[in-house]
Amino acid sequence: MKTDLDLQRDVQDELAWEPSVQAQHIGVSVKDGVVTLDGNVPTYAEKFAAENAVKRVGGWIALSGEVDWNYQRVAAHEAVRHLMGVKNVTNLIKVKAPAASTVENDLQVTY
Repeated sequence: MKTDLDLQRDVQDELAWEPSVQAQHIGVSVKDGVVTLDGNVPTYAEKFAAENAVKRVGGWIALSGEVDWNYQRVAAHEAVRHLMGVKNVTNLIKVKAPAASTVENDLQVTY
């Protein structure tokens, strides 16, 4: 997994490579893997181009947590794997073990 410094450097390099962006006008900060851009750009088109450049850097998504059903685990994976910039997904989501029934058997049969 990339460090914040590695990710910041990769984003700065991608912005510098993008011809429709004046990278010197855009600040890049990264904290806990979250990239924040700041600065001023002259047009919406340049803002859009900068955002797209950052998305191309992409990364590795790690999913974690617990769900009741496997289809929920699969749906979470499917929801993020096609996002722009995602290079790989590690699905660490666990499916809860079925809960033991706590309802007493009140079944009565009369003949």
